[in-house]
Amino acid sequence: MRFAGFSMGILAVFSLAGAFLPRATLVLYPEERTQSVTVPVLAEESTPSVTVAGNIPAHRIETIVEVEESQPRNP
Repeated sequence: MRFAGFSMGILAVFSLAGAFLPRATLVLYPEERTQSVTVPVLAEESTPSVTVAGNIPAHRIETIVEVEESQPRNP
């Protein structure tokens, strides 16, 4: 019986405290604005990694392409 009374008292205190707590809801609508940035990019083999200045590492790739073509003879 004591426990039930104690529980009811605690519940009543929390209920009163909850009624007086300040509450607010804030809704923000940010302004939309289109922005563009042009960043010059320079690819070099000597650059080890991408930098803020716009340098990017480059790798040379060499490929040999051979083409053979023939045309049938007309008699």
